[in-house]
Formats: sequence, C-alpha cells, structure tokens
Amino acid sequence: MFKKLVLYISMSIMITTLSFLYSFDHGPVAEGGVSVTPNTIRIGLVREVPEMQFSVQGEYVLLNGYGGEVITKLEPHKRYTVERIDRGINNSVIKLSSDGQSIGSYSAPLVVKKVVEQINILSGSGALAKRTSGQGLSAVNAEGEIINLSEDLSQYKFITVNGMNDFQVNTKQQLVTLFGSGESKRYRGDFDFRLDEKGITIINDLPFEEYLYGIVPSEMPNHWPKEALKAQAVVARTYALYSQGQYLAYGFDILASQQNQIYHGYDQETTATNAAVQQTKGQVLTYDNRLIMAVFHSSNGGFTGNCSEVWKEEVPYLQAKKDSFDYNEKHYNWSITMTADQIAKQLTERGYPYSVVLNLAEAQRDETGARVKVMHLKGLDKNGDLKEEDVFNADRVRFALGLKSSVFNMDKHYDQNNNLQQVTFSGNGWGHGLGMSQYGARAMSLEGYTYQDILKYYYSDVELEHSYGV
Repeated sequence: MFKKLVLYISMSIMITTLSFLYSFDHGPVAEGGVSVTPNTIRIGLVREVPEMQFSVQGEYVLLNGYGGEVITKLEPHKRYTVERIDRGINNSVIKLSSDGQSIGSYSAPLVVKKVVEQINILSGSGALAKRTSGQGLSAVNAEGEIINLSEDLSQYKFITVNGMNDFQVNTKQQLVTLFGSGESKRYRGDFDFRLDEKGITIINDLPFEEYLYGIVPSEMPNHWPKEALKAQAVVARTYALYSQGQYLAYGFDILASQQNQIYHGYDQETTATNAAVQQTKGQVLTYDNRLIMAVFHSSNGGFTGNCSEVWKEEVPYLQAKKDSFDYNEKHYNWSITMTADQIAKQLTERGYPYSVVLNLAEAQRDETGARVKVMHLKGLDKNGDLKEEDVFNADRVRFALGLKSSVFNMDKHYDQNNNLQQVTFSGNGWGHGLGMSQYGARAMSLEGYTYQDILKYYYSDVELEHSYGV
C-alpha cells in the first residue's frame, strides 16, 4: 500500500523541514539485553587516523553530517582523501580532496551515503535542496494531515503535474572502498568521517543483517558445515544486539575488532555464510525473556567454563561442563617455554610489573579442575624489593601469561639457588572457554546435530526466539 503525498510545485516537493540535527536512526538500542527490532548498526572501523582514502562503486553523494545537505556527488572509482587539518586549539577541520585538488574543508562530519532514491525539496526558507531519504522531513498527505516521513522513500507515491509518480529505487550493488596500509577493503552501506580527539573516526553505517554477512565468515571458516555456520550466525546476531550502543559517545555502536566481533566487510562474504544469515534471519537467544551475552571462543580445551570463574560475574547460561565435541588437532597439545626473564617481561607488559620473577605457583583451579583460576606470583619489583600477588580469574591468568588458554600445566626448572629459570606451559584450547566452542559446533554439525542442538548444548536453559525476540 503506497501513501499519497500532495505536491504543490512542479517537479519539486513542498516539504517542511522538521529537523536537520545530525543523527542516524539505527533503531532502539539493546541496553542490558533488552530485545529490539534492529534497523541499521554503526560500526567503528578505526579511530584517530590522520587521513584515509576512499572510493565508491555505484551512486553515492557526500552529505554535511550536521544539516544533511548534499556537498557533492561522488564519482565512481575516483579516489578521494579525507584529512584532519589542525588550525589551532579547538579549531580542526576535515579536508576533502581528490587528485591533489581540494574540494573543501568542513568542521561537520562528512557522510558518504548511497543514493537509493532522490527528490528535490523546497524548504520553508525557499532554498532548493536534494535529499536521498525522508529522515527529518514531513509532508502533507492526501487528507491534509502533516505526517513524518520514514527514511525509506520508496514506500511513497507522489503527485506531480504529470500525475502519480513512484520513486525509482537504485538496486545496483553499491560499495565503499577504504585504502590503507597497503591494502583495500570494500564495505556495504554508508560511511561517516568525523573528527575525534587526535584524528578522524571512520564509521560504517549499514543494515543490521548485512553487517552479519561480514561477521560470520570473519569469525568462522566459510567451508565449515552449514549447521555450524547457522549457529554462528545466531550467536553473532544475539551478541551484536546485546552489545549495540556500547560506544555511542564515540558516534558508533560497536567495534570491528575482537573486542566485539571481527568484521572485515564485503570482501569476506561468501554464498554459504550469507545463506546462514538469511536462513536464521531474526533468530536470537534469550534467557528470562532477555537477550543473552552470547560469547563464544575457538576451543575450550575439553571443558566449558563458569563465567564467575573465568571472568567475575555469575551468568546462569554460561556454565562449566565437560565438552566431548571440542577436541581438535589445531588447539590441543600446545606448549611454549619461557625463561624467567621472558615471563617477567610478559607480566610487566600486561600490567604486573616485575624486574625478576622468582616463582609461579598454581593457587586454585576451577570446579572442573581444568582451568587455572588463580596464579600466585613471586618476584622483585623495579626497585629490587620482594613482591608477591595473586592473579584472578582464569581469563586474567591466560592474559597475564600470554597463553592460548587457561587449561594448562607447568613444568618448572630452577637453578642451584632454587630461583626460577624457565617454565614450559602445556595445554589445550584457545580462548576464554565461555559459551559456544566453534570447533565443538563444527564437530556437532558433522555428527548430524542441528544448529538449534548446538546452541542449546552450549548455552544453558536458553530459548531460541524469532523476530529478534520481540
């Protein structure tokens, strides 16, 4: 059903501008696991870069991020450069150039937006402007009522002097390419270049499900069994919604790194992983009617962990148990040998400063007996004074020592004065060990289990909900 809007001028639309405040509607934020229906998501790709080059494939325009006005139409495959220019204290701008020629300098964020449909509007001030979405606009409908327009203009019909008209929607593939560090990456959606404390923050703004196209193959090998890929898609969707809005102070929702989920954009996509996303569209995991913190890892070393012992908080659906599906040749039976000096350096780099390490002692394991939960450190500080402390919990032990897993044993060697010389760490697994084991999901899929089986196995007493759990 199309909505009719009345036009008062030929070939242009008389629309009242409600607000041109710089904002993007990416749907409600999922705070503390509250289920929402997502629209778009904003990904912080990089912060504090002095400059970045980009190009576009398809039809894009460059907008003023504060007002939404079109600055210029971007030429496909032409390389543009955004650069931070400091003109003094609290006086920085983003300079846009191409082929060595300056296009302009702007204090507002610059938005690279794909053109899906476009209209000319005449504002109340009499200024004619081009707009590619209905965000911040209102119009008079056929009944004479003022209505707010949605961002997607394709749902409307407009009456002109030539009669009823549809918007012509651009369905061609549209991508933005970023160039940096000798490589290039292509991304779906729109882009936002904004000033930060030291440089420029680069944000990818795209439809939520299309974001998952770039997540699943970045986190799991695309040739793995389809049920494992579908389990990864549900986990990725749930985790993204649970985490959305973490970085709103910086202008985006989540990061593109391992701190949230690894996201490599369009070039990482495959037919198999896109199908896994599409076949599970809207499916999320909930506990007590709330989205879960759907963390996952590569391999748990034979035992999943309790969240309270691996991190700190007690989480009812992240519980310890033996995992017979996890075994794999890649992350089992690893070992690494470090001298006492190397251990001192490693601990210092991770926030536990020692000039000399005299001893390491396993103080406590978790309830499975597999993970080292508490490690006692003994050594000398930078002043040569004796220092002793405990490292809590299991994942912090892994981090402090720089190991693949907290499922390990130690073989210690001492000199004739009973001072530590070296330690060989031998263990199984890779990662924190909470939630879904990816290698376990692979094994379960090969044995005929469904993605629903996999998810129920790794997350205790959860529900698999459709329509984003709403």
